[in-house]
Amino acid sequence: MGILNLLKNIFKEAEEKEPKRIKVNLSEIKPILDKNKEKIQEREDSIISLIKTNIDSFSKDIQEKVEIVEKVDIESKEKNNKIKAIVYEGRKKYIEFIERLMDNLEEHKNIDNFQEIIENINYSFSKFNESSMKSYERATVLIGKEMGAIKESLKKFSKEILEIYNENKNIISEKKSILFSESKLNENLEIQDKLNKIDDESNELKTKIKEKENILNEKLTILNKIKNSEEYIKNIQLKESIIIKEEEIKNQISQLRQDIDFKSLSSFFHIFPEKMNYIKRYKESFLLEFKEDKGKSLVNLLNEAGLNNDKISEQIKNISMKEEILEKQKKEIKEDPTNLVSSEIETLKENIKNWNDELDWIEKRKEKLKEDEKRNTQKIKEEFKKINIDIEEKDNFKQI
Repeated sequence: MGILNLLKNIFKEAEEKEPKRIKVNLSEIKPILDKNKEKIQEREDSIISLIKTNIDSFSKDIQEKVEIVEKVDIESKEKNNKIKAIVYEGRKKYIEFIERLMDNLEEHKNIDNFQEIIENINYSFSKFNESSMKSYERATVLIGKEMGAIKESLKKFSKEILEIYNENKNIISEKKSILFSESKLNENLEIQDKLNKIDDESNELKTKIKEKENILNEKLTILNKIKNSEEYIKNIQLKESIIIKEEEIKNQISQLRQDIDFKSLSSFFHIFPEKMNYIKRYKESFLLEFKEDKGKSLVNLLNEAGLNNDKISEQIKNISMKEEILEKQKKEIKEDPTNLVSSEIETLKENIKNWNDELDWIEKRKEKLKEDEKRNTQKIKEEFKKINIDIEEKDNFKQI
C-alpha cells in the first residue's frame, strides 16, 4: 500500500481544507477556468503517474510469481497422467492470459486521461477474469499455492487501483465541469462576436435608412413644390376640362344615335349587303364607329336614303367641331413633371421598407443570440457552483 500512502500524502493538504465558497465577476471566469484547468491537469498527471508506477510494480511482481509457477514440477506430483495433462494445459493457458493482461496494461500506460486509463484497466481485468477462470481452476489442482500467490497479487493491484479511483474520482466531475464551462464560455465569445457584427450591420442599415429618408423628404418637398406651381395647376385643370368635354361629346353622340332611324335605314338598304354591314356596325357600336370616321359613312348613308335632316346635320357638325377643339387642347397638355419624382419616391419608400424589415429580422436574431448567451451563462454558473465558485454579474466581487 506504499503507493496509496504516497498518493494520500500528495493530496492530504487539499483534503483537510474545508472548501470555501468564493464570489467572482462574470468577466473574470476565463482566467479562473484556466487556473482551475491547470490545477486539475497537474493533479491528474500526478495520479496517472502513480497508476503507471503501480502498473510497473505490479508487472514486476507478477512476472516473478509467474516464473515460480512455471518452475513447478508437475510430473513429480502423485497424480495420474490425465490430471497432470489438465494442469499442464491450465497453467499454459493461464500464463498466456496473464501475459495478455500485462501487455494490455503496458499499452494503457500511454493513456494520459484519468477516467480513460481507469476504464481501460477495469475492462482489461474484466476480460481477464472472464477468460482465465477455467484455466486457473485447472492449474490449481496441483499447483494451488503458487497460483494463489498470483491471484493475491491481482487482487492487491485491483484493490489499489480501485482505492485510487475512489479517492480521486472527483477529478473526473471537476474536469467535466471545467471543460463544459469552457465550451459554453467559448460559445458566448462566439455569440459576442456575432452580436458585434450584427450591431455593425444594424448601424450600417440605420445609416442607409437615414440617408434615404433625407432624400425622400427632399423629393417630397420637390413634389409638393411642383404640385403647387401655377403651371402644374393649369395643366391639371386642362386635363380635367378635357375629361369633362369628352364626356359631353359621348353624351351628344349617344343622343345622336337616338335620333337615327335605323329601321328605315335598314329597310332602304336591305338588298345591299355592303351597306347593311355599315348599318349593322353603327347600330351595335355607334360610339366606336362614329369616332372611327367622324360620322362620314353615316352621313353618306343618311343622304342616300333621304333620311338626313337639319337636326342630325347640326348635331354631327357640332360634335365634329367640339372634337377638333378637344384635339387641339389635348396637344396643349404637357408631360406630368411629377411622374419622375413620384417614381423616385416610391422606389425610396420601397428601399426604406425593405431595410426596416431587415432591421426587424436582425433584431430577432440578436434576441435569439442573447437568449443563447443567457442560457450558457446560467449553465456556467451551475457548473462553477460545483467547484465552490459563485458567479455574480456585478462589478463588486471578491478577487481570487
